[in-house]
Amino acid sequence: MAFHLLSIPVIGYYAVFSFFVLSGFLMTTIMQDSYGYTLNGIKSYALNRFLRLYPSYWLAIAISILVIFYCGPAFVSLYKTEIRLPQQTTEIFANLTMIFPAIIPHSIQPRLSPPTWALTVELCYYVIIALGASKSLRNCWIWFSASVVYVVLTYINHMGWDYRYAAIPAGSLPFSVGALLYFYKNAINDFLKNKILAPISSWIILSFYLANSFIFTVLAILFKSNMITTIGLYLNIPITCLVIIRLYYSGLTRLSKNIDKKIGDFSYPIYLLHWQIGALASFIVLHKPVTGSSLPSLLSFSVAFIFVIIASSFIIYGLDPFIEKIRTHIREKIVSQRSPANMVKPIPTKQAL
Repeated sequence: MAFHLLSIPVIGYYAVFSFFVLSGFLMTTIMQDSYGYTLNGIKSYALNRFLRLYPSYWLAIAISILVIFYCGPAFVSLYKTEIRLPQQTTEIFANLTMIFPAIIPHSIQPRLSPPTWALTVELCYYVIIALGASKSLRNCWIWFSASVVYVVLTYINHMGWDYRYAAIPAGSLPFSVGALLYFYKNAINDFLKNKILAPISSWIILSFYLANSFIFTVLAILFKSNMITTIGLYLNIPITCLVIIRLYYSGLTRLSKNIDKKIGDFSYPIYLLHWQIGALASFIVLHKPVTGSSLPSLLSFSVAFIFVIIASSFIIYGLDPFIEKIRTHIREKIVSQRSPANMVKPIPTKQAL
């Protein structure tokens, strides 16, 4: 929200790549440990991914449509160009499916929930993982190597920033690193438990992650250099891996699992809703479309944050419990069909599954 509505630079890029690393790790984990690579396993995985993403998304775009009618199409499109009612059949299909058909998905407009271009990237790699890209360590190394080659080629061919960040192939590197992380998680955890590193808590590693984002945000503001932003983006990937492993095994001390889960539950609805709710707050508070780092924008942002928490709560407490019952049934059914010899430690959160 801060990246988009307050125009704070850089941090959104790092959040997206962390999101991709985490997805690569979690999707590989659940395919390996819960669903398996049988036809039934892949079907169950696909259905649970659908249920995890789409009902909340459809409710979010319904809110977008209400905001457009309440504030007026002209106001909303001035606030965020992408938020417009789809007119053509292809536009309607893209907005219903979150499949924005381009190498750089955010080049496709309109998008009723603008950040969902990244979910087009997610969906592509969900399919790739289901088809076995991370079924073995060997596959993961081949995938990772191809990802590195792609990044190198973007520099050799003088391709722009979008091809290293927003293009579908750009997501391959963080996703493949997340997949590799599954196979090395025990070794990394053992390394973090040695005498020197053991006293370093999850909070310190998380602070290190946040510090990296803060430092490169400041450097980006001072020097306005894409190279600096890119260095921070790629440095962010291994730091994200450390955060994931530490939280996977140790969690956060002094923070209950229940509170941790409640915070996590809000992440997806906030992601889906913040632009359109930002437009609504700007309309109500300022009567004009304002984003950026000004005081009026900060006031609008504060109201938007309250509104987005309220709107997210409708999804979390109204829609999610019903959907979660279906997802749990699907998951438990496929897990019960698998041999106990194939089952490894389940991942700690139902939402991730």
